[in-house]
Amino acid sequence: MFSNMTVNLSQFDWQAVSAVAAVITVLLTGVLIATVVIGYRSVKESVLSRDAALFTWAIQRMTEIKEDLDTLRHAPPYGALSDIKAPTFVTPWGPEIEGAAYRVSVELQRLAYLANSGLISKVHLQKMWGPIFAEAWGLLEAWVKHRRLTKREPLELSDGAFSRNDFERFALECKKA
Repeated sequence: MFSNMTVNLSQFDWQAVSAVAAVITVLLTGVLIATVVIGYRSVKESVLSRDAALFTWAIQRMTEIKEDLDTLRHAPPYGALSDIKAPTFVTPWGPEIEGAAYRVSVELQRLAYLANSGLISKVHLQKMWGPIFAEAWGLLEAWVKHRRLTKREPLELSDGAFSRNDFERFALECKKA
């Protein structure tokens, strides 16, 4: 059936075939560029949506600790750093203030961890709550370091302190800013 068929390629206009191939390549390139642009916009929108959801969560967390922050602001000073190192040190705070200190430090540690690890925007967090972080660290520094002592941790970040380390690091950055 196909034995009598011959193809005479010398009569083909190869420049036309080349031009058609070039046009098809340009069209495919345009389609690929368009899909990359659409994909980039989609990823950018999903990141913004994730950030908005995390900041909504952060706002809720900060709202929940407002009363505890007020409790800490009106609490007597915890003590000087030299005092908390004494083996006979007794906390001047009662259970209500201790509970407030714990709740505030845990929530601020969580938020600071998210910022320090790049999961939420550190710049936005500093703009929204930087002064609160700095103030809370001033109120809780002796308390946090006393907890580190009772857990036999180093007192300072430079020595490898673990408890509330992200809170301390972020609060100190907020003080500098």
